[in-house]
Amino acid sequence: MDPTYSPEQIAFIALLDDLLGKRGGVQRARSVEAGGSGCDLSLFSELLAIGAGDLPTEQDRAILFEEAGRYLVRGPLFTTLGYALPLLEAAAPDCELLDATRAGRAIPVVGFGARTVSDADAATHIVFVEGGEVTVATREQCLLEDLSSFDPGRRLARIREVGGRSPLGFVRADADHRARWAVAAACELIGVAQACLDMAVTYAKSREQFGRPIGSFQAVSHQCVDMYLIIEAARGHAYYAAWAVQDREPCAALAAAQAVACAGEAALDCAQRNIQIHGAIGFTWEHDAHLFLRRARSAITLSTMVQDPADRIADLLGL
Repeated sequence: MDPTYSPEQIAFIALLDDLLGKRGGVQRARSVEAGGSGCDLSLFSELLAIGAGDLPTEQDRAILFEEAGRYLVRGPLFTTLGYALPLLEAAAPDCELLDATRAGRAIPVVGFGARTVSDADAATHIVFVEGGEVTVATREQCLLEDLSSFDPGRRLARIREVGGRSPLGFVRADADHRARWAVAAACELIGVAQACLDMAVTYAKSREQFGRPIGSFQAVSHQCVDMYLIIEAARGHAYYAAWAVQDREPCAALAAAQAVACAGEAALDCAQRNIQIHGAIGFTWEHDAHLFLRRARSAITLSTMVQDPADRIADLLGL
């Protein structure tokens, strides 16, 4: 495993920062809170145009999802490229839906436990997995009920009825798509955590109390250091898991489950510490800190819908 970025990956990160910095971020999340759809399909199309639907390595995918998590990108990026695409590649590598997804002509999302769907407002197809069998229905064939969501940037719906489904193929319980799902979820959570650290450090440098920046006080600086250590540990887990999945290592499934469990704790911890460092203003609706706490919660919930990381680890260890 090479822990460093290649020159091509460094350029990819810079490209994502430029694109997502202009089109993602808290401004877009705020528009969703104000009642906008928040689903920027043109941004999704631009990401596909730079190759986001067919990246060469799992580490490249990890970079994509981490950067998108840092900018609070919503819509079909995670649900389609992070979850549906690996499932389609595992179950039906030659199906038309897979080619259409990579080309941006279709936007499939996955129906999770209890028939819950994320980002159904952007979807063209809904993919189901039951007992290893993978089927698909168009969005028009599904009767959907909107659900309230703790994270307004990640809309949820419940499937009340499905008019008809077409078979796509079968997947094993231990197929690679589960590990790829977990790595995508872990990297989104790491991006959220990193954004919280960046926000906290910026505030600690500029906010003064008793004539000094609050970052000079140990109570604040130690919080930031703890956040950094938590994030780096989670990032190490995630990128190790990405490497293991890429090389089909025997430890891939376990590494991926550990990565998403560690990343979930890191994102939630950093989001809470960020609010605390901001003091009273951090607890207000007007401040942006709560948007990252909401995204951390929703990303953890979405990853748990696939399979609870703790249960997955216990299963893999035979506990």
